[in-house]
Amino acid sequence: MIVVKYNGGIGNQLFQYAFSLYCKQYCSTVYADTAEYRRKTIHGGFLLETLIPTWTTEFPTISDEASQRWNTLSLADRVSNKLLHHFGKHYFEAYFSNTEQIVSFLADHKNSYLEGYWQNIHIVQPVLAKLQEGIVPPEKVTVSEWYNRLSTNNAIALHIRRGDYLSSPDARRHYGNICTESYYTAAVKIMRKLVPYAHFYVFTNDYKYCTQKYGTDADITVIPPCTDQSAYHDLLLMAQCPHHILANSSFSWWGTMLSTQPGYTIMPSVWDNCVTHNHLIIPNAVLLGNNGMTVEY
Repeated sequence: MIVVKYNGGIGNQLFQYAFSLYCKQYCSTVYADTAEYRRKTIHGGFLLETLIPTWTTEFPTISDEASQRWNTLSLADRVSNKLLHHFGKHYFEAYFSNTEQIVSFLADHKNSYLEGYWQNIHIVQPVLAKLQEGIVPPEKVTVSEWYNRLSTNNAIALHIRRGDYLSSPDARRHYGNICTESYYTAAVKIMRKLVPYAHFYVFTNDYKYCTQKYGTDADITVIPPCTDQSAYHDLLLMAQCPHHILANSSFSWWGTMLSTQPGYTIMPSVWDNCVTHNHLIIPNAVLLGNNGMTVEY
């Protein structure tokens, strides 16, 4: 039995779901731990059940009591966790250096608890088609005035994340000064050359800022915030677009990956200022630095 812990917003939940599907290729019994969402309110709650009707039958959830047992650390466990990235049969993502090690681990460890965000294109790609097939957009998304308009071949989803990336010192240290104004200016310029009659649809958590910045551009529309605050609403609308300009956010990354239409993708060459590698590079994407210059990877 493998147990995968779920934590974070809808973007991270999708990564953890992809990891669960990945594990299931090598281990027939995979469970989910969603107790964190019952202990406290996190990023709009657990949303996979709403998006993927088969989720509950694919991955049964363990009880809150079982979750507590897996996550109770003694002093020795805390030392082991800090030094070795695991304690007992509870393993953290940092324990694994590559996907080959994960596959080898799954062959030998049939009773383990795995915790992490698993943000890796090599984990997602093998299971992406199954993941895409499982998502059923709720009616309140499909009846949106934007849903069909965004599927036209000149539609470009442009995601701008501000909020905590500016207000939180820790988030700013990790994710700030990556998707700069120079990055977006260059990305828009490139897309205008690549896509005939390009029209940009801006998705953002700072509607006021974006309407002030792009409100006078005839080929740019800022999507109004969803009134019921469903985190997946904008994600599924982004996925309707064939072309994408990403922020360094799992939200816009999944907006691109869930799209089944062929198109162009522009993304930042750096995802996290504190990490030297980038396992999220999408094949054939145009990579831009924070100075707006293209980067070879």
